[in-house]
Amino acid sequence: MRRFVGCSCAVLALAGGVAVAKPGDNAGFKSGQYVGTTSQDDEVGQAKNVGLEVPKNRKKVNIVYFEFVAPPCGAGGAFGGLQMAGETTKLVNGKFKFVDEFGYGYVKGKFEAGRAHGTARYTFEPRGCDSGVVEWTAKKS
Repeated sequence: MRRFVGCSCAVLALAGGVAVAKPGDNAGFKSGQYVGTTSQDDEVGQAKNVGLEVPKNRKKVNIVYFEFVAPPCGAGGAFGGLQMAGETTKLVNGKFKFVDEFGYGYVKGKFEAGRAHGTARYTFEPRGCDSGVVEWTAKKS
């Protein structure tokens, strides 16, 4: 009996009729709307909200809205609610990171199957506003 050494797993899988995702493919999660909440609550105890959209080609993610509490700014602070909205960033292997162009914060995460999760932060030093690191989760709606 002959043994084959060094065979590509992808070739073996394809020969068996199983498709294997190539590196760089955004396989393993679906396009569509994802909604969820953050680890933060507002002044009346309601969780802050997250809304993301992944187009059919799964090459980018649109941050439809991401709400923050960053005392003393927003949600109970003197300056109203805080939100990142209408932003788009690249999506590679199900992962993304958006950094605000003004340096106010970031949203990063990973999509897996019908769910997404990650962290975010909002800061505005001139007013002393800081959300701290916020965890978030969302699921495909």
